[in-house]
Amino acid sequence: MTPDLPDRATAPALPVLDEQDPITRSLIDLIVRTGLGGRLPNERSLAEELGVSRTLLRDRLTLLEALGVVGRRKGHGTFVQPLDARRWGDALDIGLRLTDHTTESLLSVRIALERQAAGEAAQRIDRLNVARMQLALDVIRAEPSSAEVEQADFDFHAALMRASGNSSIEFFADALSVPLRRSFAERRKVLERIPHHHELTVDVHEGILEGVQSQDPRLAMQSVDAHFERFDEAVRDLDIG
Repeated sequence: MTPDLPDRATAPALPVLDEQDPITRSLIDLIVRTGLGGRLPNERSLAEELGVSRTLLRDRLTLLEALGVVGRRKGHGTFVQPLDARRWGDALDIGLRLTDHTTESLLSVRIALERQAAGEAAQRIDRLNVARMQLALDVIRAEPSSAEVEQADFDFHAALMRASGNSSIEFFADALSVPLRRSFAERRKVLERIPHHHELTVDVHEGILEGVQSQDPRLAMQSVDAHFERFDEAVRDLDIG
């Protein structure tokens, strides 16, 4: 028999990082001062420095480790580490599966990120990542295979995010790609029913690349809008038919 689940309103809250807690604030300040890759003092020294028990200290460190801010290596100590977008993306994916949110509801967030990425990419012209966009587009042109096109499509948009030079855009795009990629295969099955879907895929990606290369942020952002609008229009026409 499946056990009764607690009502969402009465279920105990999951532990969260309380930035108003003096121990947590002190640890955050120390982490910032230590910097990425740096090692924190051992638990005994750190507990004495903060004037708290090792039990309370370990509790806060466990929360910070769960968030991915620090990592503990047995026999070596606790180190400050960069946030892992994939780790946050996996948590987001699980959360979406457990709630009434859908991966489709994230699409508008993805569009907003890509519009901004395209605008910033057009301003700076990162030749390396623009070249990666071109290579991915070449694969899309040459390979009608679903698997090949799907991977090249992801590579194209990932290069667009990197081309923006904005690490925050790249981080959140990587996190979103985890739940979005899970549904992408299903979405592609629908897109493949669109007449001349391969030509449409090539055309809209060419538009984004040309928009970025134009060095006109407004044109680049409009090209992203066109990418999604044309696919949505084609799907609507398919449903009508």
